[in-house]
Amino acid sequence: MKRIAVFASGGGTDFQSVIDANEREKFCEIVYLIASKPDIGAIERAQKHGISTAVFAKADYPDLDMLYTELTYLLNVNRVDYIVLAGWLKIIPESFIKKFEDRIINVHP
Repeated sequence: MKRIAVFASGGGTDFQSVIDANEREKFCEIVYLIASKPDIGAIERAQKHGISTAVFAKADYPDLDMLYTELTYLLNVNRVDYIVLAGWLKIIPESFIKKFEDRIINVHP
């Protein structure tokens, strides 16, 4: 079964849609919610469903390269196959996109 990480920046309604669809059809294992800040509703949704969370707030890193280097490490350690951007409102560096080429799905509300 494919392992996915969902990236979110807000309330998590798109994230909830992924959870709901997966509960109906079980097409993947949602292994992580990656949040862009610590106080978003998506984190509560993840906790309610027993999904691990990690916050990668830009303010916590000296630059985007460091943020995405640590994020890449977390995804690799957890053997994430696909990334779902479900309301991720942050710019993603090209270097990160290349590392996960053909494995990123962007959901627009």
